[in-house]
Amino acid sequence: MKVATYLRKSVKGDENSISIEAQLEIIKDYFKKDNCTFVVYKDDGFSGGTTNRPAFKKMMDDAKYSAFDVVACYKLDRMSRNTLDFLTTFEALKELGTDLVCVNDNYDPRTPAGKMMMTLLASLAEMERENIKRRAIDGMFSLARQGRWSGGHLPYGCKPVTIDGGRYLEIEKVDEIKYIYSQFSCGKSLNALSKELNLTPRTLGYMIKNPLYIISDDISHNYLTTLGYTVLGEPNGNGYMSYKHNKNNNDKNKLVNLAVISKNKGIIPSNLWIQTREKLRSLQSMPPRISGMSWLAHKVVCSKCGKTLFVGVGTKRNDGSRLFYFRCKKKCTRFLRVDFAEEKVFTSLKNFKLEDLIKNESNNEDLTAYKSLNRAINSKQKMMNGLIDKSALASDQMAQTMLNRAEKIFNEIEELKKRLLNYEIVAKNSKNNADELKQREKIKKKFIKDFNRLSMEQKQSLIEMILDKCAWDGDNITLC
Repeated sequence: MKVATYLRKSVKGDENSISIEAQLEIIKDYFKKDNCTFVVYKDDGFSGGTTNRPAFKKMMDDAKYSAFDVVACYKLDRMSRNTLDFLTTFEALKELGTDLVCVNDNYDPRTPAGKMMMTLLASLAEMERENIKRRAIDGMFSLARQGRWSGGHLPYGCKPVTIDGGRYLEIEKVDEIKYIYSQFSCGKSLNALSKELNLTPRTLGYMIKNPLYIISDDISHNYLTTLGYTVLGEPNGNGYMSYKHNKNNNDKNKLVNLAVISKNKGIIPSNLWIQTREKLRSLQSMPPRISGMSWLAHKVVCSKCGKTLFVGVGTKRNDGSRLFYFRCKKKCTRFLRVDFAEEKVFTSLKNFKLEDLIKNESNNEDLTAYKSLNRAINSKQKMMNGLIDKSALASDQMAQTMLNRAEKIFNEIEELKKRLLNYEIVAKNSKNNADELKQREKIKKKFIKDFNRLSMEQKQSLIEMILDKCAWDGDNITLC
């Protein structure tokens, strides 16, 4: 058996600590019954507070090549005085199949007591690793709660900056990011933007979902809450630093999504960010495009079940050609010939007004509902404040009853505010309709004018910007 003896003494000439020679003699005496050869590694005058010791590093390198079977030392603290360093060394030797024997501490994995100690050390090593991981995560979480950048992959168009001693992000490519949001909201696909800007669709998708770029306001605060974020800070026009925190390392389902007001200036209005975020989410739930069969692929839906019709191939005709059909997976409606659908839609595009396609989100019914909700919230707010004021003068029992009632009203107010959020989002989005109409009208004219010269992919890309969908009820196809 080949034994590596590791010997260390912190300070040369220190008479109070055991000498290098004495350590070697004790180790050799321990193994005298075994037929052993010894390889000596000694660090004389090196502290055990670090593993940056020449002989120790050489020993660990030699262990990788199975230069010995056992590493022996006088005491555990000869290997290291740092618990983490010792446990790391223990784990490294264990993985290499090399036993660690500490003579004076009676630690020898070849004995029953030594095996028990080895199991205990392995458990301590695992616990220490988990503690380090938890401290690192908690440190990042603490930075995130302050809106600071905790490291990792840089969001697109950003650079790290130091403000008041903390690391934050600053948006550099403002115009390019605004262009991406604007074009995507008007119907340009991620693939088209990817080719134009030489960015991957994944990068663009991450950018669109990142709240870092939002100009924070009450609308964005409430919307992020509906997405499951815990939102911290007051809206001030800055962007949000987002972070995912796992409260329990062993349960990946218990993630806390944080969105914290940071120090970077937001550049995308909340209504535009929400619009593009929702559009991306709807696109991600769509089935893959069937290229080459129809420029209306994924635009035709069943008016009965609301599902997108897929394109299927018909039987071969006498001349060898085949017809293509739009089909409902639930078979709610009969098949729709692709050529018939394309002809009807193209004719309708020539004749219709775009204003008819876009719903007037700010109609009278919405306005009435919005005002009604505001009145209800104000009324309940007054009731709650009145109960709280009266509770201060009431007996303890009556005060508790009043406070319970006030809490119930508070919960009702919160529910009403959530409903109000939908109308506020609609109201903000309606401001963009005029510009959107002009843009879509230009695209529609280009589509009709250049139709015969466009490739299938170009037709699909343009119709995506023009049309939301077409509904097929089994008899008629209607633009929506």
